Amino acid sequence: TVVPPSKGAVMPKAQEQFIRKEYAKIDAYWRARGVGGVAAQPLITLGGDETHNCDGMKVTANSQPFYCPKGGEVVVTESSVGSTAVRAIFILSHEAGHEVQHLRGQMKGLDLDSETVGQASEGSASCLAGAAMFAIHPELVPGVWSVIVRTPDGPYGDAGDPKEAFDYGVYGGDHCPTVKEIMAQPTIFHTKS
Repeated sequence: TVVPPSKGAVMPKAQEQFIRKEYAKIDAYWRARGVGGVAAQPLITLGGDETHNCDGMKVTANSQPFYCPKGGEVVVTESSVGSTAVRAIFILSHEAGHEVQHLRGQMKGLDLDSETVGQASEGSASCLAGAAMFAIHPELVPGVWSVIVRTPDGPYGDAGDPKEAFDYGVYGGDHCPTVKEIMAQPTIFHTKS
């Protein structure tokens, strides 16, 4: 398990080491599939009172995890990764999925502030997380059900249930639909058996 968050000024060293080690495994998975550079992008970890500027947005240790497209940074926070390995690895895999979208050129020409693009991007990132997690830690995949909750009014919207997007990646490998494909067919994750 990950060391539980502390009230200190920075993320606990053991927790940060675990996160960096797992992120390196995710990078190795994507490099083996011809998507290099995931871990070459900065991984910012925040704890305690630390803050980071993510494309003009202030991120604190209590924020949700973020992928910052302009800086190519994945920002994970003490509170977002939680105290279990399955949650931490899912979040890292999901945020790395956003980086994969950018490295594959899926976000070019799209309005990154659009809600529709955001919904499709979140579904795609969960699908990519499913592929990576199943390859790296298949024993943790069942535990993801307790981490991912259905959010019908949340960022996924019509892009599909995040559990179905994750399963699509688990069963289909990294052959996840692109952001544009999800935008064209918002129920695409419901069609995979």
